Amino acid sequence: FFVHKIFYSCQKNKNYLLQYSNNKKLAFYPCCVDNDYFRSLNKKKNKINNKMTILTACRLTKRKNLKNVLDGIYEAKKKYKKDLQYLVIGDGPEKFFLMKYAKKLKIETKFFGFLSHKDMSRYLIKSDIFCLLSNFDASPKILNEVMNFEIPIIASKNIGTAGDLVKNNFNGYLVENKKQFVKSLLKLLNNKNTRDKFGKNSIKILDKKFNIKNCIQNIYKSLN
Repeated sequence: FFVHKIFYSCQKNKNYLLQYSNNKKLAFYPCCVDNDYFRSLNKKKNKINNKMTILTACRLTKRKNLKNVLDGIYEAKKKYKKDLQYLVIGDGPEKFFLMKYAKKLKIETKFFGFLSHKDMSRYLIKSDIFCLLSNFDASPKILNEVMNFEIPIIASKNIGTAGDLVKNNFNGYLVENKKQFVKSLLKLLNNKNTRDKFGKNSIKILDKKFNIKNCIQNIYKSLN
């Protein structure tokens, strides 16, 4: 009652705030990163080998659900039957369990620990698919960062900003369970045109809505 404007960062955020305020008080302040900076790191290079590369970057905790990613890759491998590798960027209490589990499933997995944005970009430019299947995540900025590298995304519907940043069958897939994840993964593994199209569509989403320019414009509008 005592504020003039309330900023929301995504649709789920807005839906929650509407319980306490009318729509006229709400203004969009997009969840975003410095897109120009990340695109400056996106210097495409030829892949070192012909292996399809799947990547996840996050803190390695149970909530991030990397075990389910490994299970899904294991199932997809049975049908894909070509070389692929899984790259994991990040540290956390689940790291040694995940290393053992990947070895048990015989999935070629490389763990890099925590990396700076610049160092992480060296692996993003060589990756074909990004996965984040968190049980819950409010607003992981890694989604915005990855989108600037034009990589198709498979994300859990439990991620707060996923419905805004990842549009089903436009720049990636939103999934609720392992079966949907495996199906989505196989679609991307088997179709380079889809991967390329989804990557370009991510740029469209960022340029239209999730950028610093929109933040500035909407603050300015709210002050006038």
